[in-house]
Amino acid sequence: SCFSGQNVNGNESMFLTGKAKSEHETLSTFLGMTSADMKPKSLANVPFEQALILAASQRNETSLDFGSSIGGAFTSSWRKILKKGFQSGQQFTVGQLLEEAKAQTIRETGGGHTPVWKALPESMLSESLNSMSPPQDLSALYLALGDISIGGSMVFISLPTSVRVGSIELCKGDKVSCSSGSASKVASFITAADTRVPDRQIYRSEKNLDFSSGDVVTAVVRDANGRAVDAVSVKLTAR
Repeated sequence: SCFSGQNVNGNESMFLTGKAKSEHETLSTFLGMTSADMKPKSLANVPFEQALILAASQRNETSLDFGSSIGGAFTSSWRKILKKGFQSGQQFTVGQLLEEAKAQTIRETGGGHTPVWKALPESMLSESLNSMSPPQDLSALYLALGDISIGGSMVFISLPTSVRVGSIELCKGDKVSCSSGSASKVASFITAADTRVPDRQIYRSEKNLDFSSGDVVTAVVRDANGRAVDAVSVKLTAR
């Protein structure tokens, strides 16, 4: 909508009377929901696990409209690109779709306005939008539980041999909180020397761990400088 980009690339949400304390607070308010409304039961400190805010135009632009039969310029472009993407039969990411919709809007409005967006976490832009099942991507990280015993369960992580690992840690929380270090760390990973898979590195938790149904756990891979380079999360469910 007109000037909606203020919520994406502006300094603060136009729906807040004061400056937002965090991006989570800004987006929660923008969506017209309280943190309690959006908060997953398994995550105590964050209002949502993922958020994607799309704005039809930048904060200093007026969004153009093509009439009641077509709708807004960005809405029209978004629908066209969605239809084209799903009919193509090819796999595409959220980011690719957004970039195409942006280019389409610019073309149809003669540069009149530019859609903008904000994704939390940004890694969701690389996620497949039209895959009904997880792709068997050899470059991906995989997290798995070993056999559950009285002493808990061993946790394993598999990653490509091309990834240079400084350290790997496991924490309770989502990718954002664990990668930033704000969530509690529950274990470190060590090499699983007795487990070998071609072209993969296998690590295991340094100790057995106890979990509850509904727990969200994340393994974070860090480089030699302690910077998070990748992460994988799972939500545990009792069978």
